[in-house]
Amino acid sequence: MLLSRHSSKGLEFDTVILGGVGELADDEDNLAQEARLLYVGMTRARRRLLVTGSGNNWFTDRLHEMSSNYCNR
Repeated sequence: MLLSRHSSKGLEFDTVILGGVGELADDEDNLAQEARLLYVGMTRARRRLLVTGSGNNWFTDRLHEMSSNYCNR
């Protein structure tokens, strides 16, 4: 099933794949809204979450930092 972040609110799935995180708007006007929608998408996963993105923006930088910190434990 393919859903947008908007339409997935309130639903849960065993596996969630979020693509295009590198394309999210990270300018001052859109950062908070995009972060909320990304949170909604990420919290729909019960067991597995796969996040993909190319390019650099605020979101990919934070996810890279988080994964680096997790792997260095």
